[in-house]
Amino acid sequence: MRCFILSIILGFAILSQALPQVLQSRSNAASRPQVFGNHVVTSTDAVVLQDFLISSISANSTALATQGSFNRSVSFVFNDPNSNTSTTCSTNWTDTATSSTGPMGPSYLVCTEPTAPGKEQWFDWYFGSYTDHCHFSFELAHEWSDPAVYPPPYDYVEYFASMNVSLTYTDAAGLFCNLPTATGPLHAVITSISN
Repeated sequence: MRCFILSIILGFAILSQALPQVLQSRSNAASRPQVFGNHVVTSTDAVVLQDFLISSISANSTALATQGSFNRSVSFVFNDPNSNTSTTCSTNWTDTATSSTGPMGPSYLVCTEPTAPGKEQWFDWYFGSYTDHCHFSFELAHEWSDPAVYPPPYDYVEYFASMNVSLTYTDAAGLFCNLPTATGPLHAVITSISN
């Protein structure tokens, strides 16, 4: 019986050594800030966002053989200083006196993929409003991985912006228009974020 009790006590002693030891706590001032679990932007986050920059905007209109029908095109450079990447966006569509097949939302058009090795990202846009090929508004979006600000697995973030555009006609017939070079890039203020 004594051996039995002694083996039980010895077993508890061995088991107590196998259990994880509680480490002494250290001051939070010495450790890095805790970032896990916070995957949405709040009003207290210190994220400084830079405006999208839109430049080299040009739009063309060519009369088609059909009476009152025009082939339209627009192209522009879409730069996101937040990711240090940019790309070119462009499309063609047909306008008539009574209708337009211009890229109106809510579906986005995907721009040419930027050449940034190792970064999968998407620049998107559509017309928010469209008066004619020289007067319209853009709805812009850029999705990319930003692990420095948004830790994985929530590192993909998408920024959204809107902007009005008024181009200058470059010909007497009003078929070609662009953003004057002296104007510089247009700023599209980021209005919302998704991640």
